[in-house]
Amino acid sequence: MSSGNSRTALLVGVLALGLLGPARSQEAAAPEAEALAEEPTVITSEKLTFDQAEGYALFEENVVVKDARMTLTADRLRVMFDKEGKAETIEATGNVHIVQPERESRSGVALYEVASGRIVLSDEPRITQGLHSITAERITIWRNQSRMIAYPKPVLRIFPDERTRDLF
Repeated sequence: MSSGNSRTALLVGVLALGLLGPARSQEAAAPEAEALAEEPTVITSEKLTFDQAEGYALFEENVVVKDARMTLTADRLRVMFDKEGKAETIEATGNVHIVQPERESRSGVALYEVASGRIVLSDEPRITQGLHSITAERITIWRNQSRMIAYPKPVLRIFPDERTRDLF
């Protein structure tokens, strides 16, 4: 691999890890996870439709989801439940904006698959952290794995900072 290609790969890795958050051992994350589990998730909207027989909840208009890790806003949020009543998928549509302490994303659609921890952002997705950003037609993130795929047509913008300065 040429030095230019290895430099690009390293830059992508630095940005992806920064956007996805630092990799943490499960032991280190356990006390934080327990503390977060005690915090409620609060969902507000103008309208809520719940259908137990069909296994879904649909929040419409001015949807806001707040928990200890993030805030999500969207036009609609649909939660699909399994037969035991546990969330299987959560899909936010329309002006989706997710804000976390060090990063944020915007897209038209965000689909979260609870069991796999996979998040798919589509419809002009953009993830930003400070000045750095990545866009593509689709961005797929696996929570707690520090793994991301952006395709097709990814555009990565990295500005020199304390983490990337020596790479340029």
